[in-house]
Amino acid sequence: MHLPQRVGTALFAARARTARAWLRLRETVAGLLLTAAGLAVAATRNGLRITIGVLAGGYRRLPAPLRRGLAGAGTAVYGALPGVVCRLLDRAAAGARTCIAPRTERERERRRILGLTIPFFVLAIFAAFVPLAYMVRMSLSANNLRNEGWSTDAWELLLADPTYRTVAFNTLWFAALAAVVSVAVGVAVTHALEKYDLPFERVLVAIISFPIALPGLVVAFLIIVLLGRQGLLTNALAAVTGPSNIDLASAYTVLGLFLGYVYSLIPRATMVLRGTYAELNTDAEEAARALGASPAQTFYHVTLPEIRPGVVAALILTFRTALAIFGTVLILQSLDVATLQIDTELNVGFNSQVAGAIGVVYFLFILGFTFVALRYVETEVVEI
Repeated sequence: MHLPQRVGTALFAARARTARAWLRLRETVAGLLLTAAGLAVAATRNGLRITIGVLAGGYRRLPAPLRRGLAGAGTAVYGALPGVVCRLLDRAAAGARTCIAPRTERERERRRILGLTIPFFVLAIFAAFVPLAYMVRMSLSANNLRNEGWSTDAWELLLADPTYRTVAFNTLWFAALAAVVSVAVGVAVTHALEKYDLPFERVLVAIISFPIALPGLVVAFLIIVLLGRQGLLTNALAAVTGPSNIDLASAYTVLGLFLGYVYSLIPRATMVLRGTYAELNTDAEEAARALGASPAQTFYHVTLPEIRPGVVAALILTFRTALAIFGTVLILQSLDVATLQIDTELNVGFNSQVAGAIGVVYFLFILGFTFVALRYVETEVVEI
């Protein structure tokens, strides 16, 4: 064998040995990590059991009068708590017992679900709860630039100044109207897509869902291109009707902002409703049509009750999204809403306390609205 061949063979064998060694090393490290994780979980579980056992044993060794006194004090404190707090404590205690020592397969399943949701709670802590706590501290700070001292001036201003009540009212009615119109259009679009064989259906779905990928700033500029002073629709309408394009421009009016909102929200409502339509009981619709019901009557009495959970879910999603739209409002500043007001507070005088207070109210309102609205998301199946 020639020297170059021997060198090549040796290099190939060396690379193969290196690859095998690297593979064994990775397998060893992975095994060690899994073993360490298992030992940590077992140690935590056993530590909790030992701690509870020690506490219980120490409690049992106490004199009987002292045990009765502690039990009576605990019962008195527990009885003085509100009923809601007592129920929450009972559920927390039952959940802790289930996680530590599950006895049934259902309890083991709940513990597995809890383990799978831990990454979400970790993310929620750093993406929601920590920023919320920071905003609360910011709203109560006595210093604009640092969280120093304590002051309630921002909250007093937020409650007393009628400007902020106007901002809150405009935010709510505008977002609610945009959500209702978007869901109504979404129902019509979804009904047409699911009930009729439309040509180029995939292309239509792609066009309808396309605005979801557009940032709010891009949507605002699209509205300006269409309805601004030099917009395409503005110039076309001016050429037909006679008034100047300056008089017909509506990009910076409430109408332009509303169209920007609806353009962004209709695809979201449509995507939610398509999933609901996929689970419809078509037998009930066919039975209604066979009994002489018109298409409108069939939709109102049969289809609408079945898609009600999807409609409610679409309303929740679009209303929350409308409250959170930022870029479109900053460009098309035709209405005072909360997002624009936060930007104004930070840019004019850098009033971080009021901006933080608005953010806290914003967060708590959306959270409460979601919890209340989710109670109405229940499936109602029409049977025949």
